[in-house]
Amino acid sequence: MSDHKRPSDYEVLTAVTDAAEAAGMRVGPVFTPTPEMRQAAAERLEVAETAIRDASGAVPPVRLPFNPTSRQRQQRWSSRHDDPLWLLTPAEFGWLPDGTTLICIDGHRVVKGVDSIDQDTRGGYLAFGLLESQIILEKEKKNG
Repeated sequence: MSDHKRPSDYEVLTAVTDAAEAAGMRVGPVFTPTPEMRQAAAERLEVAETAIRDASGAVPPVRLPFNPTSRQRQQRWSSRHDDPLWLLTPAEFGWLPDGTTLICIDGHRVVKGVDSIDQDTRGGYLAFGLLESQIILEKEKKNG
């Protein structure tokens, strides 16, 4: 894993806001990012993708009563490598057992029931998910 210190979301937002204001842009609901802002965002995404890729295969598996990879509207965060990060809905998060290791969209790891996990959603999904390699589906129980 890289030793590069990732800026917090607050630091990134503050830097973007300060840059926009310094460039004379109206900061509010709508502003047009500069090429430098777009480059900074692309670099941050690359750092996160690298951290997610580094986590691949090294995260404990978890048995799930649902299959996030079979959703009609597939919601993969990182799809640029063989072990994508699947974001979770708040309901799916509730079904996970305590002790489940989750990966954030910025690449850092958290453990349900141990770490503080932000429940904010975008498009109905948390900023946390499971790597495809972690997912072990529970077998359906047959009646009779």
